[in-house]
Parts: sequence; structure tokens; C-alpha cells
Amino acid sequence: MRKYIKVIQNFSKNLDVVQSFLASLEKMMEFNKVGGELEKIDKLKEVKDVSKKIAAILEKLKHSENNLSPEIIEELNGDFDLGDISVTGGNSLKISFRDSDVGEGFAEFIKISDLSNKQVAMIYTSSLINLVVYFELLANKLIQMRLENYPETMNIKQKMLSFKEIEDIGSIEEAKKYLIQQEVISLMNSGFLTWMEYFKRNFKVEVKGSSAPLDKINEIFSRRHLYVHNEGIVSSIYLSRVKAEYKGEAKLGKKLKISEAYLLDSLEAIKSFGLLLALETWRREEKESEDRHEFILDFGFGTMKNKEWKISSELYYFLLNEQKITSGTLYMAKMNYWLCMKNLGRLEDFRSEIEAEDFSALDPAFIICREALLDNYDKLFSMLDNQLGYSIKLKELENWPIFEDLRNHEKYQEFIAGKSQGELNIISDLTVK
Repeated sequence: MRKYIKVIQNFSKNLDVVQSFLASLEKMMEFNKVGGELEKIDKLKEVKDVSKKIAAILEKLKHSENNLSPEIIEELNGDFDLGDISVTGGNSLKISFRDSDVGEGFAEFIKISDLSNKQVAMIYTSSLINLVVYFELLANKLIQMRLENYPETMNIKQKMLSFKEIEDIGSIEEAKKYLIQQEVISLMNSGFLTWMEYFKRNFKVEVKGSSAPLDKINEIFSRRHLYVHNEGIVSSIYLSRVKAEYKGEAKLGKKLKISEAYLLDSLEAIKSFGLLLALETWRREEKESEDRHEFILDFGFGTMKNKEWKISSELYYFLLNEQKITSGTLYMAKMNYWLCMKNLGRLEDFRSEIEAEDFSALDPAFIICREALLDNYDKLFSMLDNQLGYSIKLKELENWPIFEDLRNHEKYQEFIAGKSQGELNIISDLTVK
């Protein structure tokens, strides 16, 4: 059904925007601007030297059992030749610079660095919030589409509207739409786990095969809730909602950080869970669908090109478990699934299965792909010498992920160079056709 394809594509594009944004974060944050500001500071070299020396002092303090003892302070002063280090207020470190210009420069450096760190933190927080919003949009649309097609799943006959309300709405059909909208709004105001229970109970839809467990997604939603409603400070609600294995170092009253690693991991988890939720909902409504099979093949090819091997493997595993799948689609799904396993470091787990697969009745391209998958280069180059331009086109050789290791092989360029220009022109013409 085209409507599911559109919903999945919109969800994926939204996440791609976040991913692209994070990938270009250093440029967007204009760290060169920080450098530009620092160039205006007198004695820049001294400022950088000070930073290194103070970092060394803090590192030494971190490993000291008696951090601010007189002995430690005396030792630190012996290592610090730019001023004096003392203790104020019993537990605070004070650094006095002999050269006021260096002191002012270092203070400016700290100010600019702190601003940059706060900008990064703000961007990470916004990105996390957007991730959750995009998943909410996906879930909202899936529920709405399902209820529109099967309103009985929400017991619509038991819903009550007054005659005046129906009159204001305009018609029975519009009244149905109104009740569905109210159902969706009411549901979306509850939590993530409630939504998933609704999918399971009302639609018989349950996500299986995702590398992101339900409880992991729940933690992401809970952390987003902390930042929206409690400035990221851990609350008793967060601690009660999140399973112990996903709490990490969370402590009541302490602020939870959002690191780049956490954000990228959350993005992958949200994408994995969301895609499979949409596909499972689609399959529940339409058990057999060649459109879905073709879509997964194409979409999975894109995620493989982006080296999203874990998500790609989940998509192809889903496809391998579809009903009434054609033999061509089955073998393409298998080959791509094996490729994902190879890139996830699990080729040896599947080697015997790959070697035992009978491709003799299929296009020679499948055998060529198997040899590429298993890195059997001698046989691979021999087959390509005869089949390039026919079973395997030049464009496919240059673009398919399964041939990436081949393209990096020392003999590959020599192989292509060994083809005459006339042969390559013929190969290109066959590729276009």
C-alpha cells in the first residue's frame, strides 16, 4: 500500500535530517569562530600553555586521595610557574597569575569554550527532542490509518456523541473521523509503553527482530521528558519508569548528559524500532504484498549504501520471513542479509550456509555475488572477465555494496584498465539498457 511507503519514507527523511545535522555539527558550530576570537587575545601561545598546565593540575588532583591538602598545594605550586595556587573557602582552588594579560586571556578562553560547550549541549538536547517527536508522528499516523480502516478496533459503536455534537460536526462520516482523532489525541497524551500496548492489544502488532528493545526506547523517551520538563535533572519518575540496565549512572537530583555517542545510538534505535513497527503494521493489514517486498529491497539497499548494517540486516530478516515471496526476491534478500552479517563481523557464522546454497538455476550474477561475499577473488575475476556487461553491469560493479571489498582489491584497477575502451563502451551501453 502506497500510504505505508509514504509514511515510512517521511519518517526516514526526518531522521536523515537529524543525522546529517549531527554529521556537520563541527562546521555548524563554527569552531573556527572560537579560533578567530582567540586570535584577538594577546599572548595566545601563553594562553594555550596555561590551558595545558591547568589541565595537568586538574588531572593530578583527580588522582589524589587528599585533593586540597597543604602538601598537594605545595606540590602543584612547584609545577606551576605562571602564578600561585591556593585554597579558598576550604574546598575551592584559586589560581593567581603574575601576568595579568595571560590571566585575562585565559579567562576569555574559558568564557568562549564554555559558550561553545553550551551550544553543543543545546543542539544535542534539541536533536533528542526531535528524534522522539518524529517517532511520535510515525506512531500517530500508523494508529490513525489503522483506525480509519478498522474503526471497530476502538469500539467506535460504543462511543457517545450528543445530537448537538453530531449536528455541529456535520455528518455521521465526519463524526467517525472526529472520534478517531479524539482517540489518537488521547492515546498520544499517554506514554510510549502505553502506545505499544495499544498496538499489541488493538492491532495485534508487536515489534520483533529489532536490535533496540522496548525498554531501551522507553529510556530515550523518558530522558527526553526529563529535558522538556525538568532541565535534564533525574527525577523519581524517571527512575521508576526506566529499567535498571538502561539507567546507567543516573542518580536522583543529578543532571543526565546527552553525549554525541548517546544521541547516535538513540537515532539508530529509534530508526530500527520505528521502521519495524511500520512494516509490522503494514503486514497486519496486508499479509501478502509484492509492493512491500520491493520496497524493502530498495530501502534496504539505501541503508546498506549508508553502511547502516544493523538496520539493513533487520529489514532483510523481516523480508525473509514474509509470505509468498518470489524466488528472485528470496535470494536477493538472503544475499543482502549475508552481506550485512559479513559487515557486522559474523561472516563465519554463515559461511557454510552461503557455500551450500544452490544458485545453479539462477542468473550467474548470484554466483558472482557469492564469490564476492566470500572474497574468492581468483574465481571472481575469472567470472567477471566473461560476464561483465552481461550478468553484471559496470554500473553495478561500481555501485553495489557487495562489491566494495572487490573495488578496494589491489587487482581491481588493473582488471578495469585491462579492458579496452571499446569493451568498456559496450559494457556502459549494456548498463544503460
